[in-house]
Amino acid sequence: MTNIQEETFEILEINDIETLFSNGRINRKEVPAGFFVYDIRYDDEGENLATIEPQVTVNHAGTIITRQEIPMPCESYTPIEDYNFTGEETTLQEWHNQ
Repeated sequence: MTNIQEETFEILEINDIETLFSNGRINRKEVPAGFFVYDIRYDDEGENLATIEPQVTVNHAGTIITRQEIPMPCESYTPIEDYNFTGEETTLQEWHNQ
């Protein structure tokens, strides 16, 4: 598990939502109120980000933190239609203060 207070996150735009991305797993109990945490699943080839889910155990690509809840229209996941790593990095505190 990653200590989110010490982590620098990559900014990932996913389905038009700005998120903080970590390759590791985030302890949800450490995430401040007002943020949402989801896991990302790789596709079966392990090359592309495929779905956003409440929790992923197999093909885990990373974890994201968002400022908004992401609906799960496909029962327990939402497909990833597009994503872009912006090349920027930030801490949760810096992102929170924006």
